[in-house]
Amino acid sequence: MRHNGFTTKDIDDLLAQLVPEGSPACLSVALWKHNRIAYQYIKGTYASVRSWRDITPSTPFNIGSITKVITSLVMLRMEERNLLSVQDKIVDYLPTFPHDDVTIEQMMTHSGGYETIQTVLWPKWNESMVKFAAQLGPLLQRKYEPGTRTCYFPHSHFFLMQIIEKVSGQKIERIAHRELFQPLNMKHTTYDMRRFKPRTYVLPCTLYLEEGDLRYDRLRITGDSNLYSTTHDLLKLAQALLNPYGKTPLSQSLIDRALGNEAFKQPHAHTSVFFKKGDVALFPFFSKSHSPAVVGHTGFTGCMFWIDPEQEIAGTILSNMPPFNDAAVYANLNEILLHWKE
Repeated sequence: MRHNGFTTKDIDDLLAQLVPEGSPACLSVALWKHNRIAYQYIKGTYASVRSWRDITPSTPFNIGSITKVITSLVMLRMEERNLLSVQDKIVDYLPTFPHDDVTIEQMMTHSGGYETIQTVLWPKWNESMVKFAAQLGPLLQRKYEPGTRTCYFPHSHFFLMQIIEKVSGQKIERIAHRELFQPLNMKHTTYDMRRFKPRTYVLPCTLYLEEGDLRYDRLRITGDSNLYSTTHDLLKLAQALLNPYGKTPLSQSLIDRALGNEAFKQPHAHTSVFFKKGDVALFPFFSKSHSPAVVGHTGFTGCMFWIDPEQEIAGTILSNMPPFNDAAVYANLNEILLHWKE
């Protein structure tokens, strides 16, 4: 049976129900289609409901583990500059890493042999990064042989960030700005939230609080989470990867690796950058109407970013509601977005 689709009002009404009035909850949703941002929805106030200042398309959200997408792309740019190979071993750059047979690419694709849902709370700017790194040690317990399966490891990209900074001699924020943010005009994306003035960004929240959760304010850069971005900036990245006009600043090799195109297909459900639709039971956050070529990533803050190259469409769901981080929620919302009609 042919789906009749959802009007803009249909989707607006549904999304409005997800953001409780009088709370610090915020939601920004956008769909890129027909080479433009075809649909967008924004609702919420800044970090404090007392401010009563509505968020805008340029208000940055903490996008959680979608951060890993950017860190992986920066890593691929380091390889293109001949500073490393993703086939190199982690211990070649981090001698204290506990296993000498895990490659950079295996850490990028979550196939290094580690499996845990446990996370360590990220350090504040005045707290020790050494202590944070030491807390990650017990999580690096080998569960299977590297390269044999995909299992998500939450802090994988902290180690990748360390390698990036070591081979480049620069902080990842500066490298990402030069290699990605500036060429793609991603003006509101940064690892370093100190760039923002108070109440100009969206913190993850707990609905019973009057403000965002201050545990996530002023965190140090770790490469695995807590990047700040907007729906529009992420869709600029999507457009560059889909490359509709052949004018992207990204190389075709990088695009092929990120999207898992034929020459760079991985044996598991992950490209060098994104999760693939693959095994629906393993990654059920994709919609049934996504093509088999779709790739994407989620974030604990209640965010999802996906690109469907076969359908030439991309979508971004940004929220500051961690309970929103649910595969069924993402799958249902994406199904609705994919059936949006003008």
